[in-house]
Amino acid sequence: ILITQSGAADTSITLTSSGTGADAIGLITSAGGIDVTVAGAAAGEDLDLTANTSINMIASEAAADDAVVISAAGAGSGMQITSLADIDITTTGASGEDISITNTGGSIAISATESAVDSIVISSSVGGIDITAAGGAATEDIDILATSSSVNIDAGENAAAAITITTGAGATGGTSETIVVTNT
Repeated sequence: ILITQSGAADTSITLTSSGTGADAIGLITSAGGIDVTVAGAAAGEDLDLTANTSINMIASEAAADDAVVISAAGAGSGMQITSLADIDITTTGASGEDISITNTGGSIAISATESAVDSIVISSSVGGIDITAAGGAATEDIDILATSSSVNIDAGENAAAAITITTGAGATGGTSETIVVTNT
């Protein structure tokens, strides 16, 4: 079945249903795929998905790391995710099936404006937490700053080196390295 609107006129093809069922309009293929392509490049020539209820995207392809792909591939194209309530990102995968956030050329900023004792929480219920800065330049440091509150470091392991502060050693060490603790 081919439905075509020919010519570069300002016309449209509209499918409308007054049905009250959950499947008032259905696009179904029993074997092949479905492609939706927008070739327009001008402002406003977008693909708009609007619902007064929910929008559900579900892919059941097995053993595929890219079962769902959302990509902004244009030069300088960005992406915005906005919500008036919570945003939850959850995976139920096994060990090694992780959630990775990577920026190959820029920075990653995590910011919160709620006035709460747990405004930002980084938590591991079983394993450890690693914070690594591998930049190597003199000013590419790890800074922990509380401008009007305290910094608390608490270790619960019953071990001789429960809290360890160490400067560089071996090839990265130097004779001028010191540890400074100042109370002003």
